[in-house]
Amino acid sequence: MDKTKFNYKFMMKKHHEDLIWECVELLQKLNIRFSKSIRFGYLVDNISKLGLCVATYYRSKGFFIIRINEAINNDKTFIETAIHELLHTITDSDGELLCLNHRGPWKEVAEFVSKNTPFEIKTSSKEQNILTFLDDRSKF
Repeated sequence: MDKTKFNYKFMMKKHHEDLIWECVELLQKLNIRFSKSIRFGYLVDNISKLGLCVATYYRSKGFFIIRINEAINNDKTFIETAIHELLHTITDSDGELLCLNHRGPWKEVAEFVSKNTPFEIKTSSKEQNILTFLDDRSKF
């Protein structure tokens, strides 16, 4: 994979950066079109979310900001969260954002990824107790 084709910036541990590159490669193998301009970092001091994705401008070709909860304590959950957030950056052939919510195209692609990979992409972590995914609960 040619990483120079991506405008990705990371403010996280190298291990987590490597896991995100694994997600990128996996989505590419599935022929899923997603943003190549993303800033990745941690979601800190938040007990209610595993991750979040924000577009800099609604329906623009700008960049995205993806934050993943810094307290996630296992690689599988980190990867599933990263894929979930990357799916929010899916665009059509004209560059229009398709998946800022969990309906329609996002849900269809999440189901496709879940069926074709060892990962289960869900619409919400509320289905499970989020504390089971966190390392150091004392800081919350």
